[in-house]
Amino acid sequence: MNGLGIQYTFKIFLCSVAITVFLFALAIASLNAAQPAGVTYHQMGADDIKQAEGVYDTAFTEAYQHFTTQDLGTTSASDCKDNAYWFYRDCEPFEQKDPKVHFMVAKNDGRVVGYLSFDDQGNGNVYIREMAVEPRMWRKGIGSGLVSFIRALMPFTQKIMVVTRKINVAACLFYQKLGFKPVNGVHDGFDANYYIAYELVCA
Repeated sequence: MNGLGIQYTFKIFLCSVAITVFLFALAIASLNAAQPAGVTYHQMGADDIKQAEGVYDTAFTEAYQHFTTQDLGTTSASDCKDNAYWFYRDCEPFEQKDPKVHFMVAKNDGRVVGYLSFDDQGNGNVYIREMAVEPRMWRKGIGSGLVSFIRALMPFTQKIMVVTRKINVAACLFYQKLGFKPVNGVHDGFDANYYIAYELVCA
């Protein structure tokens, strides 16, 4: 490739980067404008982890407090909660986390009220590892905002996948409302007797 061709290729690359940055900024601005007053979305920082842990703890307790260990398919609700919590595996230390795993938070007046982690699996495929919203902020659009933030951060996403517990009817209905469709089978490590997989094909 001659020098002119290299310059042309580089200009195309810069244009694609600029377009991606513009789409991200536009999507975030639209997302924040559509949320309740004081709620904004950000990529997670190390200082957000402890607050996110608190959100997970209260959300899990609230969602599963009326179910038995048999319902959960475990011998210990505490172990079940700890095993479902990805931060200890993906985020400790935060600076050395897997670059393909992304973390985002929803904040209300600067305080974390929700978070979501997802895995960029390549080829436009995204897998939601974990999501939780503080119970007092349920049904206020925080969860849908976090899912929308994936599209803002990864504007060329083609498919979003997630696995949730069958007994968590609220979560199942939440994903269905966003357009997720149930699919056969679940990822390795999940018991199909207790979990269900959903996919959202992005337009």
